[in-house]
Amino acid sequence: MTIINSVYSPANIYPNAVSLTSGHVQKNAYENKLQAWNTVQLALMDLREATLTLKNATELSLKPALENFVAAYNAFKEVQLSVTKYKGAQSANNGVLIGDTMLLQIERQLRNSLLTTTATPGTINSLGQTGISLNANGKYGINQSKLDDAVNNKANEIIGFLKGDGQSTGVVTKMEQALNNALRRDGLIDGAVYTLNKQIQYADRNTMQSSWRTEQQRNREKSAMVHTNMYTTTSWKHEQLLQNLFGQQAMPLSSGVYGAKFHR
Repeated sequence: MTIINSVYSPANIYPNAVSLTSGHVQKNAYENKLQAWNTVQLALMDLREATLTLKNATELSLKPALENFVAAYNAFKEVQLSVTKYKGAQSANNGVLIGDTMLLQIERQLRNSLLTTTATPGTINSLGQTGISLNANGKYGINQSKLDDAVNNKANEIIGFLKGDGQSTGVVTKMEQALNNALRRDGLIDGAVYTLNKQIQYADRNTMQSSWRTEQQRNREKSAMVHTNMYTTTSWKHEQLLQNLFGQQAMPLSSGVYGAKFHR
């Protein structure tokens, strides 16, 4: 019998080895998701800072504040597209957060805040009127000449549209609410990270248990080999003893007992 010492032994020899390997793979997958969430969180924190700057913008600082805000949103969108990309059912290049409901909810809330409109006639009532429009890839582009014209002639209207009533209306107000839902202590990201940490702990515990069971089975295999070798050695010694006593070839009897073969 051959003793195989690798944890990647065939399942029919070490059935828990498969669970051990699977535990490592699962832990790595969860840790990759945590890293992705960390990247998402950093992008959202940058967007929150840009949103605050836009909230406090004046007529003089409005244009750079809007440009910075759009750049920060597009940076988040780039991260979101990267961690949720789909390259095929069997592709190793799929995003680690593909189909993640928490991230989808965050992205939807942010996008809806940018699509805010008002029904007030004669004023700025959408971002599109400032030259900021949604592209096919989900990012926002800026028509610089249209933005310059809007900022130069309707800066106060733009600021009013962005702020709204400060409670339930306005692009900035809704964006702040969406970011708070994602970033606060008990928010969406906290919930996702908490779940992943629990899954990592569970994978660690299963890996340790599988490793212990595999080691126990390996020890049993080694013990069986030792007993087999001991039995073979003892039998050989008995045969040699009988040959020395009778001067004839010793032949095995039933149940492993050796006797002498006599020739007439």
